[in-house]
Amino acid sequence: MKIQAAIFALVALGTATAANLPSSWKTCKRDSQNYNTCLKEATTGVLKELKSGNSALKLSPLDPVRIEKITLKQGAGTAVGLTINFKNLIINGLSNGKVESMNINHKKREITIDYSLQSPLKMQGDYTSKGRILLIPLNGVGKSTLVFDDFKGKCVLRCKSVKKGGQEFWEVLKTDINIETSRLHLNFKRTQNINEGLGANLNTFLNENWKEILQDLKPAISKEFGSIFKNYANSLFSQVPFDQISPA
Repeated sequence: MKIQAAIFALVALGTATAANLPSSWKTCKRDSQNYNTCLKEATTGVLKELKSGNSALKLSPLDPVRIEKITLKQGAGTAVGLTINFKNLIINGLSNGKVESMNINHKKREITIDYSLQSPLKMQGDYTSKGRILLIPLNGVGKSTLVFDDFKGKCVLRCKSVKKGGQEFWEVLKTDINIETSRLHLNFKRTQNINEGLGANLNTFLNENWKEILQDLKPAISKEFGSIFKNYANSLFSQVPFDQISPA
């Protein structure tokens, strides 16, 4: 992932085995020769296990995850002006992936994860659109589907140390995420003021200009994914000393 999200290495950092962690979660010792390789493999396994969440650790499912809203703005003040508000988005596919590389900088307290999905990432939800292409109005209300092929992401978790009961815990303060996809497919189905011609115009415009649409969507998607990953990671990190998550 240059993404991301959920996600991933955050929770995945539960690559340690401790009394209050699932015994299936692999431990990676910091001084081991293949530490980063171990982290990569262990995190991939943990993410798959967390598809349905973990009730003991109070971790919610990675599939699906939800985003309340995202806004897309295209070409404000030009002949092509379009605003689309997405709401109640449900995202499927984040757990079906592979950690390509992972690194924990214990001195800086930074976790870096590169992640790729093995199947398309799908986002579905409600939308409202307002705008026009030249003289063609693109106003609409309905259901939207966004599909990301070959989804990849890079996530950096910037943390701080928190001492509790004489033990060190990590807390994620900030996430930096970048996402990439080989193709973005967009489909919008109007449910109000239905006009098939206008619906086709919107879908045609968005899919012909998917690269530009993606660039405009990236900041909002990255921000939401970052929030998801941060909260997910902190749910784990607040319960488990980091020496158990990544033993010395």
